[in-house]
Amino acid sequence: MKTHDRTKYVKLLPNVYEMTKSKLIFGNECVSFHSNMNEMERCLVSQTSLLPSVKTEYEEINTKCIGSLYAMRQGHLIKTNDIADVNMISVNDERYIPGADNATYYDDDVRIQIMHHPYVGMTHCCRAQNIYTSISGSEVGLIMLARKALKQLIVNHNKKLGMFSLHTAAVSRADKIALILGGSHASKTTIFMNLSLNGYTPLNDDFIFIGHSGSAIEIKNYRILPSVRKDSLRFINNIERFMIGDSTNGFQGEFYVDVWEKSISYDYLKDKTISVIFLPEYGHNVLKIYEADKVLSQKKVLKSLSGFQELSANTGLLNLMRYLLSIPVYEVKLTENMEEFVDMFSNFTECKGYL
Repeated sequence: MKTHDRTKYVKLLPNVYEMTKSKLIFGNECVSFHSNMNEMERCLVSQTSLLPSVKTEYEEINTKCIGSLYAMRQGHLIKTNDIADVNMISVNDERYIPGADNATYYDDDVRIQIMHHPYVGMTHCCRAQNIYTSISGSEVGLIMLARKALKQLIVNHNKKLGMFSLHTAAVSRADKIALILGGSHASKTTIFMNLSLNGYTPLNDDFIFIGHSGSAIEIKNYRILPSVRKDSLRFINNIERFMIGDSTNGFQGEFYVDVWEKSISYDYLKDKTISVIFLPEYGHNVLKIYEADKVLSQKKVLKSLSGFQELSANTGLLNLMRYLLSIPVYEVKLTENMEEFVDMFSNFTECKGYL
């Protein structure tokens, strides 16, 4: 009878691990967060939105759970090498791995994404129950996937409430809000950070939500940490206030910086109005703020509405478009001198009565 050397074999039986559980607090809403990576939530949201998983504290906070997010690090699930941060590479490129293409599988309710680049991992969501799960073999990849999943969870929840996400940075002062519209690499976060460091209340550097509550406009924000690219740090004055050296977590060396230094009630957005919209464009020699072309404004606003959600024509969307198109819109030609921009922005909005 043949015997096996037991030191050379393993039984593929499941190991059992306990997940940590916490709440991500957003005003009277919360997301139930579960992970096997310690303190990962600190790479997702502001300290003002965190609550330890201590039972008495967990049960004392009266919040409505809007969904659940699971973030699991499992190094043996997907075994492929990281591919460079590019969308397309030649099949003859030495980095190309046959079959390592990103894929999305979906039906009416479930969506599964398998990622091979720019990071390796997968995300599963059940939109009906608003449950999202992200899995990756690397810490950086898991953070990136979980941040994306958290945003989609929040978008899905607000969509059910009839609220629309707007791809924009936003700051406020007194009873008014300014929006900075633009896609990736449009300097939204750089502007957002500089204004947040100069007396303006930060809302979010990537999205806010707008809807109708009766005849009034309702605006919501979520304190998800802004992702500041390493090559943008030199354009942010006084960034050292946030001790960014302790915050490097991103795929390209991004810094997830907590700009909310004190807890401000989410109720302060009640009765605030959007007074002005800016469309920034980086790479100019002379700083200039001027009234935007009407057709360009309409295109930019519509594009910002489609940044995180699929749009279908309905009364709510049309009413929101009318509201947004009634707001003054200005183009901004940006130079590298952000100190000059902050001064001009403050003088401009104060003289016009926008902020």
